[in-house]
Amino acid sequence: MRLSRRTFLISSITGLASIPAYSRFLEPGWLEVTEKRVPLQGLMRRLRVLHLSDLHFSESVPLVQIERAIELGLERGPEMAFLTGDYTTRTVPDPSAYSRALRRLRDAVPAFASFGNHDGGRWAARHGGYRDHSLLRGVLEDAGIECLHNASRLVKLPGQEVLVAGVGDLWSREVDPESAFRDAPVGRPTLVLAHNPDTRFPLASFAWDLMLSGHTHGGQIVIPVVGYVPFQAVRDRRFLEGLQSWEGRLVHITRGVGNLLGVRLNCRPEVSLLDLEPARDAGS
Repeated sequence: MRLSRRTFLISSITGLASIPAYSRFLEPGWLEVTEKRVPLQGLMRRLRVLHLSDLHFSESVPLVQIERAIELGLERGPEMAFLTGDYTTRTVPDPSAYSRALRRLRDAVPAFASFGNHDGGRWAARHGGYRDHSLLRGVLEDAGIECLHNASRLVKLPGQEVLVAGVGDLWSREVDPESAFRDAPVGRPTLVLAHNPDTRFPLASFAWDLMLSGHTHGGQIVIPVVGYVPFQAVRDRRFLEGLQSWEGRLVHITRGVGNLLGVRLNCRPEVSLLDLEPARDAGS
């Protein structure tokens, strides 16, 4: 059937008119679970981990959405969980309720966290947030989640040891890799929790295999068809989301669970499962 010009115009206008409602009321809460295979040198066996970021508990992101993200992630059977910052936007509406929600994560698996630019410090203080990390640290620690702020931890799992290092936020000028890697054992597969993927630059001279980051929200608004992203919070557009290679290492950027201002378009919130696998030699 041939589409008349009038019908086409009406359909197009109707479609355009529906975008604001979709981006405000549907997509921000439409969680997508993704699974990726990640080859790492030094692994002895397959290891599944959960990566969540940018929860942004606020008026725009209800606690029920964060709880649902945790539930979806744990259903896929991870052995560890990592949170990479921005647990709120400015202030936490209900710290006790937040801790109770996050505790389910630690009750299931070992869980580790780093801080983002919204979680306290000089950047947050300039933008109506907390002057330091004390409140968010308390929320996480009350939930049993270990905060790795320029620190590392050797995690011993059945048949595998993994070094997990966390660094401070780049925009808050709190990245201190010397402290994060001080006295860290060498020769283990090493994961770095760093909110902003641009943190890879000051960490270039240190030994790590996989960086886990968020911060970008995947762009949050991606114009359909053309793929234009109006807001990019990183130097290189390739590092807006997904698993990326960089100087012989890997960086994973999740789109995050929450959002800013309650809007997402063509960029669904993400619950990321990573299957870390022993890397095969090139000749095998």
